[in-house]
Amino acid sequence: MGRRKRTTGEKRANEMFGANLRALRKERDYTCAEIGHAVGIGGDAISKYERGEREPTILLLLQFAQLFHVSLDQLITGEAGRARLLPIRRLADLIKH
Repeated sequence: MGRRKRTTGEKRANEMFGANLRALRKERDYTCAEIGHAVGIGGDAISKYERGEREPTILLLLQFAQLFHVSLDQLITGEAGRARLLPIRRLADLIKH
């Protein structure tokens, strides 16, 4: 059994999420490796999410939203304005294990 082919809407949603993830990361001047470490995955996986090549799980979306202090809507669509940027001392401290 192979993977189900993604619809055009799914591809666009992944690309939109990826672009928003990259923008949030760059606004805070973090590397893919730093973000990956904060959520427990590799930096190469973050890069694939940013390029729309991987689909995040719901749990991972929640971790990203918490990490960047944005709603899921803002994370996925980039709409409704981003939450005010807060100074972040330690990325890993934002995600409770």
